Amino acid sequence: MMGSLAVFPTLLVFGPQTNLPSLELLAELRQELIANPRLACLQKAIQNLPKFWQTLSEFDATLNRSQGAKYLSDLQQWIDNGVFPQHLDSLPNVFVLPLTVILQILLYVHYLNTLHIKDAHRHVLQAAEAGGTQGFCVGFLTAIAVNCARSEEDIAEIGAVSLRLAVLAGAYVDQDGCFAVPPNQTACIAVRWRTGSFNQYEVANLIRTYPEVRRLLKLTCQRANFLATGVYLEYQ
Repeated sequence: MMGSLAVFPTLLVFGPQTNLPSLELLAELRQELIANPRLACLQKAIQNLPKFWQTLSEFDATLNRSQGAKYLSDLQQWIDNGVFPQHLDSLPNVFVLPLTVILQILLYVHYLNTLHIKDAHRHVLQAAEAGGTQGFCVGFLTAIAVNCARSEEDIAEIGAVSLRLAVLAGAYVDQDGCFAVPPNQTACIAVRWRTGSFNQYEVANLIRTYPEVRRLLKLTCQRANFLATGVYLEYQ
């Protein structure tokens, strides 16, 4: 590492599901996966997702409502043939959550390659020791794979486990959401404020001044819990 111009992070953060990248970037990341022999374990895990789904659905037949067989086959076909499913904005969690884990791992490995040093992953983990490797929502699964790995091969191997967990989480979310009968729409609002600035009822009244929240409040309120440090409302 002596003489290297590489700049290392003091914190690694893997975020939640977000808008998917362009088809061009998806194609570049797919190429990163199939061209890197250190990621062979992850590639194989993606190609085996339809078989994994069959095992899941045999264990819990209700998961078939999530149409995982179709969407995970689409994911396999993308890796095998490079054809990504259309309608990028309407894909379910059973597809998007594992895809998010895949893309985050590939983006991280791509970053390691740009450092042009030996054992780049080890150096990055050492540099980020104080801040750590953090993950939010599905990014937590990627953070586990990255933080527990000691090499790129480990990232792929542990990432394969995170991938399957993402499939499972996405399937159950979809089962109770977009593939429920009838479809179950939920909304969640989380609010935080400084102690002593407002009381819980003032905060609730403030929330109601926002038009979109007023619309949600017309829905059937399943629970409304007011906490000492904030207010949490959930509606269905």
